[in-house]
Amino acid sequence: ARAAAAFVAVGVKKIRLTGGEPLLRKNIVGLVKLLRAIPGLKELAMTTNGLLLRDLAVKLREAGLDRVNISLNALNPAAYERVTGSPALEDAWDGLMAAIKAGFSEVKLNVVVMKGINDAEIKEFARLSKDFRLSVRFIEFFPTNKRSLNLSHAVFTTAETRKIVEKAYGPLTELPPGRGSGPARVFKLTGAKG
Repeated sequence: ARAAAAFVAVGVKKIRLTGGEPLLRKNIVGLVKLLRAIPGLKELAMTTNGLLLRDLAVKLREAGLDRVNISLNALNPAAYERVTGSPALEDAWDGLMAAIKAGFSEVKLNVVVMKGINDAEIKEFARLSKDFRLSVRFIEFFPTNKRSLNLSHAVFTTAETRKIVEKAYGPLTELPPGRGSGPARVFKLTGAKG
């Protein structure tokens, strides 16, 4: 928190807690309170796998966390376990629902699309933005280490993802780049809550 205060004093306006997995940290809620108390900090966000979020979402929001990104690469239990090595999809799902209900200014779902692993779920992920106040971010898989190089056949392009979403739900409307969207292109489905 002292280091963060020093960064904010010289102009940093946004802090993101990320990992490893930040929710494993003892007293993460206390850390969020300390960070939120820093004068001049405009935004406090977190990226998490969501597994522990069910019990922490409301406490984190009350402590001052503004936004949360949840990494969830599969909605099918077998695919989830294949990607993560854990059978904990239900915990991740419960964490996502808790985050939506907690009232964060924004909840984003990060989905790394991989051919033959979770590409069959693209429509279901896109539908989540229709049903919930949720931004679904489809991210191209890019092999970066020895383990992921074994999955180089899994590359699934953004154009392929967009084609599947538009075939299922109609044309996407491109929006102007939003705050914090980085190099991402932002689209909206007609009638979507997210």
